[in-house]
Amino acid sequence: MNTTLTGKSPDISEPEKNSVWLVVAALMLTTFLAALDGSIVSTAMPTITGQLGGFNLYSWVFSIYLLTSTVTVPIYGKLADLYGRKRVLLVGTGLFLVGSALCGYSQSMLELVIFRGIQGIGGGAILPIASTILGDLFPPAQRAKIQGWTGSVWGISAVAGPALGGFIVDHTTWRWIFFLNLPIGILALLAIVFFFHERMVTRNHKIDIAGAVTLMLGTSALLIGLTLGGRDWPWLSLESILTFTVAVVSLAAFFLVERVAGEPLLPLSLFQNRLIRISGIAALLMGGVLIGIVTYVPLFVQGVLGTSATIAGGVLATMSIGWPLAGSFAGRTIMRWGYRQTALLGGSILLLSVLMMLVIDKQTSPIYIALCALVSGFGLGFSTTSFIVGIQNEVNWERRGVATASNLFLRSLGSTIWVAGLGSILTNTLVSQTAPVTGPNQNPLDLVNTILNPASGQKLEPGVQAAVQSGLEQAFRWVTIVEVLTAIVALLVIWRMPRSRVIKDSVTPPASSPGVPEG
Repeated sequence: MNTTLTGKSPDISEPEKNSVWLVVAALMLTTFLAALDGSIVSTAMPTITGQLGGFNLYSWVFSIYLLTSTVTVPIYGKLADLYGRKRVLLVGTGLFLVGSALCGYSQSMLELVIFRGIQGIGGGAILPIASTILGDLFPPAQRAKIQGWTGSVWGISAVAGPALGGFIVDHTTWRWIFFLNLPIGILALLAIVFFFHERMVTRNHKIDIAGAVTLMLGTSALLIGLTLGGRDWPWLSLESILTFTVAVVSLAAFFLVERVAGEPLLPLSLFQNRLIRISGIAALLMGGVLIGIVTYVPLFVQGVLGTSATIAGGVLATMSIGWPLAGSFAGRTIMRWGYRQTALLGGSILLLSVLMMLVIDKQTSPIYIALCALVSGFGLGFSTTSFIVGIQNEVNWERRGVATASNLFLRSLGSTIWVAGLGSILTNTLVSQTAPVTGPNQNPLDLVNTILNPASGQKLEPGVQAAVQSGLEQAFRWVTIVEVLTAIVALLVIWRMPRSRVIKDSVTPPASSPGVPEG
C-alpha cells in the first residue's frame, strides 16, 4: 500500500489505520525521553558541579551534547529520507541509551562531558525523525494539531523533569537522572519495533561523507573557539586565530561540497524557499534564547538566591507548561491566520519574557522568575510550531526528513553557539567581578563550585560568598542583555516570512490510504 501525504507518492507503507495511533503514542514516548533528559540535566547540573568539581567545564556538559546532536541532526534527516524513518530512529535511540548509562557511571566532570557527547550522537535522531514521521502520517490540516500534541507531551515530560531532577539530587544521587532514561527508552524502542512498519523500495544511495565531515569539523572548531576564547587563551592569540580559521575554512568547504554533491547532506536548494529560509534563520536565533534560559536560570536561582535544586527545577518547569499550551493553540491560529502571524505572536511574547528578566536581581522572588519562564514558553510554543508545520507543508515525502531536520539543526546550532558565547560572557564577568574581593589565591570558579554544594557552601565566609553571588548576579544580567538583543533580531527576521495560509485540501491523501486517521 503506497501512501502519499503530499500529492506525490513516497515509497513507503504506513501502519494500518487501527494501529496508527499506537505509532503516535510510541513517537510521543521517544519525545518524552528527549525532553525529560534535557530538563533533568539542566536543574541537576549545579549539584553535579558541586560534587564533581570542574566548574570550568560546566557549559561543556551542555555544549558537547548540543554539538554532537546538532551535527548528527541533518545526517539522520537525510538517512531517514534514503533508508526509512524506523531504522534510523531505532539506532539513534539505542545510542542515546548507551550514552545515558555511561553518564550515570561518570566519576569526573571530564568523563561526564565525554559520555554526554555519546548521548548527543544518539539524541540527534529523536526529535527530527519523530517529527518527520508525524508529518508523514497526517495531512496539512491535521499536522498543526498533532505537532501541538507533541508539544504537550514535551511539556508534560519537561514539567516533570525539573521537579524530578531536583527531587533526585536532593534525596538520592544525581546519577539516577541518567539511569532513569533506560526503562523509558527501552519501552519506546519496543513500541516502535512492534507498532511502526514501513516498506521501502531499495535503491543505491551515495552518502555525503565529505559534507558530514566538514560540517562536524567546522561546527566543532567554532564551538571550541567560542568556549575557550577569552578564558583559556586571549581572543587575538594564535590558538584563537587558528581555531576560528579552521571553522571558517571547514564551513566554507561544507557549502562548496553541498553544491556539487549528488545526494547532499543538506540540500541548499531547500533554502531557495523563502518560508524555509526565514524559518531556519529565526530558529537559529530562538535556539540561542532558549539555551540561555534553560542553562542559566537554574544557576541563578541556586547560586544567587540560594534555593534548593527542587525549587530551581520548579522555576524552570513553568516554561514547559507554556510551551505545549501555546503549541496546542498554535494549530488553530495557523489554520486561521497563517504561519507568519502565528510566528510573530510567538516572537513578540518571547521578547517580552526576556525583557521581564532584565529586572531580576538577588531580591527577586522565584515566583517572578517562574512567571518569566512561563511567558517564554508561550513564545517558543507559538513560533516553533509555526516553523515545523510550515516547512513540512512545503515539501514532499522524499525531502520531508531533511527539511524538518534542517530547521531543528539550525535551532540546535543556535543553542550550541549561544551556550558557548554566553558561557564565556558569564565566566569572564564572574572572574572580573569577584577576583578583586576574593584575592589572587582563591579561584572564583572554585568558589562557585563550593556555593552550589549545599554541604560545603555554608562553610564559606559571608563576605566571600556575597562577592561570588554578586558576581553571578552581574554575569546573569549581561547574559540577559544578549538574550534581549537576540530576541529582537529574531522578531525582525520573522517579519520577513511570506504571508501564506494553510489550504486544508491542498494536499489530499488518496482514498485508499489507511495510514491517515480521520478527525
